[in-house]
Amino acid sequence: MLVFWLAIILLLRHEGLEHSRRRFGPAAGSRLNAGFWSTLAVLVGLLSLPGFLRHAGLLDSTSLVLAWLVFALVNPWFEEAYWRGLLMDRSRAWGWWQSLLWSSAGFALSHPQIWGIHSLPLRKPEALAALFFVGLVWGLAYQRTHSLRWCVLGHLLANALGLSALVLLNLVDPTQH
Repeated sequence: MLVFWLAIILLLRHEGLEHSRRRFGPAAGSRLNAGFWSTLAVLVGLLSLPGFLRHAGLLDSTSLVLAWLVFALVNPWFEEAYWRGLLMDRSRAWGWWQSLLWSSAGFALSHPQIWGIHSLPLRKPEALAALFFVGLVWGLAYQRTHSLRWCVLGHLLANALGLSALVLLNLVDPTQH
């Protein structure tokens, strides 16, 4: 995790702090448009709630709770800054649809490579499809609002409610019901 986060910091630092800050500003566009996409970005993070309710009892030690909280609170900032912010901004000239697909596919396919190298659930087609779907929603929200603020909140909810740290440790498989 730390190597991945450090790599993102180096990429973002290269383009400048002001550029990165702009991505986390308030949503742009009409109040209705910005409100719709911001709300959708957050709501997609709640899709993990049923799994959380089933498996929350696994948070039975201080070390697991700490790993769960740190990952849920820190990781969304880095992933959104890279997958939606940097990647979509850099590929904008390709067209909005191509940029969206590139970012969403990269986001989904990176999980079994980066996070899932030890995590069996992230290698499953159902997990990849879910990751691609949320990548599309967060990507559309960023394209429509020019802000990552609500994407980060949705991602935070997805990581927290999806017990992402426990998935990485193979303690939870969100594809099993």
